Amino acid sequence: MHPVTQVVNSLLSLLVFPVAKDKALFASFEKKLRFEDPSDPSGVCAALIQELSVPSLQVAKVGRCKGLGSFFRRLRNAVSHKNLEFSGTDPDSRTLAAVMVTLRDCPYPKGKPGPVDWEITLTAEDLEKLSRYVADDVIRQGL
Repeated sequence: MHPVTQVVNSLLSLLVFPVAKDKALFASFEKKLRFEDPSDPSGVCAALIQELSVPSLQVAKVGRCKGLGSFFRRLRNAVSHKNLEFSGTDPDSRTLAAVMVTLRDCPYPKGKPGPVDWEITLTAEDLEKLSRYVADDVIRQGL
């Protein structure tokens, strides 16, 4: 299997599928990190890079993220709704560090998607680190 596909599949199994039955995961993340100024993309980005150790992370739009829990909820939504875009010098590369992944999310008022208000970009390598961060927390909490 392609390594980038494996990373996305990890997110499906760690964030998308479990959330239908258990919201405790997002609540536990929210307690770990609250953003000082949720309207400041650069400040949110710096806090996330420090907490998650994902140096390639770029935050273009923050949406209504107040902390790590809402960040992972928006990440979950992006994966769940197939709002992923792959780029880089060789988007088909088997080297995770060479593939950039942009994830987007938007609110769904009255069941119809609104404009994108949350957008991040990072390497597939750092996306894998996010998966491992979630997996470690799931294992620690026994969720």
